[in-house]
Amino acid sequence: PCMRMEAALPGRPALVDRETAGVVYHTVQFCDYYATGFAVPGTEAETIPMLKIETDCTRQTYTSGGGQLSTRLGAFAERIGAPPRQESAGYAAGIDWGSTSTDAVILDRSGRIVAYSIVPTGAGAKAGARQALEEALTRAGLTEADLGARVYTGYGRDFIGGEGGAAVTEITCHARGAHHLDPEVRTVVDIGGQDSKVIRLD
Repeated sequence: PCMRMEAALPGRPALVDRETAGVVYHTVQFCDYYATGFAVPGTEAETIPMLKIETDCTRQTYTSGGGQLSTRLGAFAERIGAPPRQESAGYAAGIDWGSTSTDAVILDRSGRIVAYSIVPTGAGAKAGARQALEEALTRAGLTEADLGARVYTGYGRDFIGGEGGAAVTEITCHARGAHHLDPEVRTVVDIGGQDSKVIRLD
């Protein structure tokens, strides 16, 4: 929407109802100056979670900035409908593919960290993830057969998650990890290789 469209679209109708889980509100940069359709007073829209995304619609937005956009959309999707929990028969592995490093951590069933590994990401996402996981397994004295669950996160989560397991955004992983370590934590600051995020916990 543009502010010059207000005359043509007075009182924009609500496009949501009680069954709507969330709204992604995409606008063109500088075109939605007054956010004319961002809130619809007196309707269910006031209580529905909304993610506002503003882009310039250039190719660069969806290539070099695609990881950030994907993370924001993924985190919003997780917020309005969390993925099902995976029950682990033994140990669980988490692999975080970031822009500069790939990290792997192994937890036992009680949630205790058994081993971890941090390696440079390099050019190949799967190769870096494989190296990080193998190093962590070696340090823990385990094999892949001991793993009952895997979670992939970070910008490369969709590239390395082809071997089974759940792909979860780093926003959700940070939030759950911080709460696990200290339930009193309310703010998490993630300073990454490509962007920074601030996460508020309830």
